[in-house]
Amino acid sequence: AIENIQNKYDGVDVNYLNGVFGANHDQDRIASSVNSLDKARQIAAVYMTLPGNPYIYYGEELGMYGSKPDEMIRTPFLWGDDSTYNASFTSGKPWLEVNSNYTRTNVEAQMKDPDSMYSYYKTLIALRKDNPALMKGNYRAAALTSDSVIAYFREADGQKLLVVHNFAEGDQTVSLAECGDITVTNVLYSSSGETGVSDLSSVKLAGNESVVLELGE
Repeated sequence: AIENIQNKYDGVDVNYLNGVFGANHDQDRIASSVNSLDKARQIAAVYMTLPGNPYIYYGEELGMYGSKPDEMIRTPFLWGDDSTYNASFTSGKPWLEVNSNYTRTNVEAQMKDPDSMYSYYKTLIALRKDNPALMKGNYRAAALTSDSVIAYFREADGQKLLVVHNFAEGDQTVSLAECGDITVTNVLYSSSGETGVSDLSSVKLAGNESVVLELGE
């Protein structure tokens, strides 16, 4: 479906640039929609590896919660942790009460935590910026038999990548032969932290894990 949409727009204007995001100011926040920070992380991994210009609605990089009405998806962005709800992150009393998880959903706390949502988004942004296939590459879907896994190719400037997402809660093993005659030279990124493995014939993904595989000729 994604490939079909991309091809239709490319047929009209090859300079077409899609806008990709997980949520915006008119939708429930990602963490509230999926009720899981692990799934919220994966949603970020999906749209950060798709073609187009990614948009991050403020607070998603902290894992902020919020469900409609609109006021509750536009609560104050938290720069620091202050139980009085003012000095550290606003010049006065905010117009709405901050998220209930403000002690960990704030920039000050998450900058100190390498495993925080903030650090995770920084890693994804750097991954995208450092790899031309993710920044400006084309998109081609890979046909898989599993209904729980999606895979697609991104290619530009001589770099070819295969991105694989496991949306299931449990482990899934993907035979790379399903993706065609390819050779994996490097695990460029894995949300579980396992990288650097090459010459794979299959890839095992944990629940809600995403990987980016670098391919050879």
